[in-house]
Amino acid sequence: MKKILLPLCFMLFLCGCSKNDVPAEESTTDTAAVTESEYASAEGRFLRCKNGSVMIIIEGTGPCTISEGTEFLEDFTEGDLVKIEFDGEILETYPGQITAIYGAELVEEGNLSDIDEETLSSLREMDWIE
Repeated sequence: MKKILLPLCFMLFLCGCSKNDVPAEESTTDTAAVTESEYASAEGRFLRCKNGSVMIIIEGTGPCTISEGTEFLEDFTEGDLVKIEFDGEILETYPGQITAIYGAELVEEGNLSDIDEETLSSLREMDWIE
């Protein structure tokens, strides 16, 4: 049994090792050189929370709080459909969390009735909104 396991473990170890064929100058990335076109974008309904924070309710993703970049959202009213640009990461909590947005634009004006009632009810139960 040991004669079989030792070579098998060695082969598995070698399979885990691989040679990177990309030259070093191509494999490095400069995070300072990220351009606007590399941002992810999403559309969702704007919602102001009870504690003063803001939230975007993205279709298919759900409500997402925003930690930084909220100055881009100051002129929107509840229910407005907005397009945001962000780094593409949404933390998997409920509500989801977007750490920062880099821009926002109004797609269409809206009101609170444009937001799904089930989502609003859930957020009320969690004391995010009144």
